[in-house]
Amino acid sequence: MHEDNNFFSRKVNLRFGFTVRGLIELILFFVAICFIIYFYLINLKLNKYKNEVNSACQLEGITNIENRYMKVTYYSSEECCKNKNSKMYGFTFSGRKAKVGVTISVDPSIIPIGSILIDRNGNLYSAEDTGSRIKGDHVDIFVGNSYDKKKLNESHYENFIIIQNGNGRY
Repeated sequence: MHEDNNFFSRKVNLRFGFTVRGLIELILFFVAICFIIYFYLINLKLNKYKNEVNSACQLEGITNIENRYMKVTYYSSEECCKNKNSKMYGFTFSGRKAKVGVTISVDPSIIPIGSILIDRNGNLYSAEDTGSRIKGDHVDIFVGNSYDKKKLNESHYENFIIIQNGNGRY
C-alpha cells in the first residue's frame, strides 16, 4: 500500500478526520460567507439610508435626487492658492466665504457649483469651491486650518446624496 506523505493530505486528529487541505478550504469557505454577509448588511444599511433621505426629500418637495459614492479629502485655508494678503483670501470659487464643515470643493463637471449634498450622518455640504486636485467623484471638505486638517488627513470614500443640483454659480 502506498502512503501519501504530502502535508496537505495528512489526516488531522480531529473527530471527523479532515485533511489539512480540507480544513483550510473549510476555513476559506467560512471567511467568504462572512464577507458576503457583511457586504449584504452594508448594502441593506445603505439602502435604508437612501430611502430615509428620499422620503425626507419628498416631504420637502425636493426632486431629482442623485446618489454618488465619492472620495473624501480635507483642505485648509493654508492650502488655497490665494495669498494671505489678497482681498480674496478665504473666499471660494463661487465668491462666498468658506465655512468650516460646510464648504466643499468639487469637480464642477461632475457636481455643479451651488449643489447641496448630504452624507450618511445627515451633514449638509455646499459645493462652493474647485481645486486642481479635485477630479471626478471627489469632494474636498473645508476644515479651516492645517491643525484641524492633520486630525482628519486620511482620505476615505463615502456615499453622498445630491439633494439640489446647482446651476454652476451662486
